Amino acid sequence: MGEGATPFMPTLLASAPAVIEPVARLLLYLGVVIALGRAFTGAYASPAPNGSPIARRVLVWGGVTALVVAPLLLLQRQLTALDMSLAEAPLLLRESAWGRGWIAVAGSAAWSALLLPFAERYAPSGPWWRIALLNLGAVALAVAMGGVGHAAAEVQWPWIARFADAGHVIGMGGWIGGLLVTWVTTRDGPHARAMATWRAFSRSATVLAPLTLVTGVISSALRLTNATWPAITTSPYAQLLAGKVLIVLIVLAYGARQRQRVHRAQVPPSRAVQQEATFALVALTITAVLTGTEPPSAP
Repeated sequence: MGEGATPFMPTLLASAPAVIEPVARLLLYLGVVIALGRAFTGAYASPAPNGSPIARRVLVWGGVTALVVAPLLLLQRQLTALDMSLAEAPLLLRESAWGRGWIAVAGSAAWSALLLPFAERYAPSGPWWRIALLNLGAVALAVAMGGVGHAAAEVQWPWIARFADAGHVIGMGGWIGGLLVTWVTTRDGPHARAMATWRAFSRSATVLAPLTLVTGVISSALRLTNATWPAITTSPYAQLLAGKVLIVLIVLAYGARQRQRVHRAQVPPSRAVQQEATFALVALTITAVLTGTEPPSAP
């Protein structure tokens, strides 16, 4: 850091820049997934009267913590990489494209974090504007995340890259986040109520899962289209991408099974949902590493 620099994060974090970025991105993905999941299910997923309040609070406040901490870690990582002090942060944010992208991410993340705790008070008959505001913040965060990812470096098709990345985050957040929220809000609740909530989520997932897949294919094609096959097969980026695809296919298989249960008026068992959510979190972790990995370059 520059002369007279004041540490922005603990020295332990500042000394491990290779760890900070994937952790920050994972937290950011977790935060946006929870925010989007709660926003998209706000119209139908109200907590069951005898459900588990602890699980709901852990989900909500975990999302709030992730949304607050992730942008700060990303800023710390960038300052460390550029050998800049905290006092120089305003210059970085004002004069660089990365800084302007970070402002958009931090602002929309703060907005979502502020509104997320109120989600537990939402009910299907609750104030529509609260749900709309949470949706606005979460969707804005999904769009802003393209400003600090691979899409920001896309030269040939910048708008398509931004649109695909935003659509991918929105689809993934609504799908995986909706699964988590639906599960926690229906645990131990009356069967009829849980069944109605799962049916509503199943209808949403039917749209959001294909959106996630299509936008993911578009984003991957933009990253790999100009690289040679040998470069693709040997690149860490492509290997991580292949791992992510495999995990997503497993999540889809679980989702198809849950959909069959819902159509037969059966509430998906908690163990099956836990397994599906675990694989989904693995996919998010791979995504966090993938977004910080350089795609194979053109020859």
